[in-house]
Amino acid sequence: MSLQTRIENFYQGLAGLNINCFHYFAPSGAKAPYIVWNEDSEDVSFDADNHKVRQSISGFVELFTKTEFDSRFDTIQSFLDGFENLSWTWEATQYGDPTNGDDNLIHHTWSWRLR
Repeated sequence: MSLQTRIENFYQGLAGLNINCFHYFAPSGAKAPYIVWNEDSEDVSFDADNHKVRQSISGFVELFTKTEFDSRFDTIQSFLDGFENLSWTWEATQYGDPTNGDDNLIHHTWSWRLR
């Protein structure tokens, strides 16, 4: 399966969570809750005979919400758990999203690696 197909499948899965979902950045004025996700680099990959045999990628999923103890946190973790060939880590929870001009958002971040 191509890298692009794997990325598109990941996006379709996130979009199916019924939470506004944006790739790379949320548009100005986006209303919480919403997800921002991105792929950011090649992760551990394998080469043989001068060819890439397996290419793994990594990235982030971020949930922006105004709700303390938002059930969407568990929804995202369940999605990540169930996505084939994906490992993930909950990285942090922060308060505020200065990139979107809203310091009153709770911001949860997960890193992921897709093999």
